[in-house]
Amino acid sequence: MRKPVWIIAILLSAAVAVTGCEKQGPAEKAGEKMDEAAAAAKDETQEMASDTADAVKEGASEVGDAAQEAGDKIADTADAAMGEASDTTDEAMDEASDTADAAMEDANEVVKDACEKVKKESDAEDVDC
Repeated sequence: MRKPVWIIAILLSAAVAVTGCEKQGPAEKAGEKMDEAAAAAKDETQEMASDTADAVKEGASEVGDAAQEAGDKIADTADAAMGEASDTTDEAMDEASDTADAAMEDANEVVKDACEKVKKESDAEDVDC
């Protein structure tokens, strides 16, 4: 009597297995939809992360370009200011030199006039001024 029990158990197991694989119940259908939704969410999340990374890289590049441009403008402005300062200094030095030369000529003239006056008053006609 033991053989028929085993045979019946095997046949019932096979029948359940064959029947269970052919049709999906509501739980299996819901499980598949959840799997599909999870896969879609994963794909969307990865795409959004990739887009965000691209935007950050582009933004960083734009910031770097703007910083470089600002640095170049600062350097150009500093160069121009140094050039103007140098020109102004050169002009001031030339003016100071001209003023000093004119003052020396005036001083020499005053000394010469004073020497001539002293020479005339002291009857020292043979002295060179």
